[in-house]
Amino acid sequence: MAEKEKESRGYNYLAAAAFAFVFVGIVSLIWPKALPFPFWSEWELKKPIFEAVWVSWPLFVWAVVINTLLVFTKYNGYKNPPHEIFIAGTLVSLWAGIVEEICFRWVIFLSAIVSVQIVDFLFLGFIGLHPVQWFYMAVLCPVANFFTLGMLAPYLSGQQFGWAAAAAIISSNGHFRDGHAYQGIFGWVHAWFVGMYMFWLVFNYGLLAAIIVHCLFDFLVYLTITVDAELERRFARS
Repeated sequence: MAEKEKESRGYNYLAAAAFAFVFVGIVSLIWPKALPFPFWSEWELKKPIFEAVWVSWPLFVWAVVINTLLVFTKYNGYKNPPHEIFIAGTLVSLWAGIVEEICFRWVIFLSAIVSVQIVDFLFLGFIGLHPVQWFYMAVLCPVANFFTLGMLAPYLSGQQFGWAAAAAIISSNGHFRDGHAYQGIFGWVHAWFVGMYMFWLVFNYGLLAAIIVHCLFDFLVYLTITVDAELERRFARS
């Protein structure tokens, strides 16, 4: 996908986040207990950001290793010189880390908390039946908890913030995953796991920590591409 298309996708995320921001604000005024925690609580720094970066080293190693396997095993024929790739990649990393985390781990997540409760109520919840809640808590959340090795168990089980927040993790991360479908099946699955890890960072360290880790992750991806571009340029001259 071209960089302009990625930028356009980012603007679409911002538009969705803006709508979610207004939606949650209006609903919160009418229904104060719709959210299980304060609107701005995810911005609170729960632990040092340096610690969040340090514990994320396996993610950074993964970014370098998997991208090395993807770009170094073939000739890519880069059109732009390495320094331009590096600059553009740095800017894209900042944009993606800030925009995607604010959207998917904050406002869209909060909007999903409200939305799943409304849908559950309308879909037989008003008569005491809750098939939406059941499907999330009996099927989707346990499956997600299994594949994430229990890292998010307190949140996916509903023990920490309730069933709606657990369902919202699945819902908002599903949108994050689908936003990377253009990368193929591997990128689609990969985005889901990265997104779930970012939720773990938000709950344990805060949204700002997730933003920084996300930016660094993408930066390492583009740094690997820059190195590959430089090697191709040098070997092409030799």
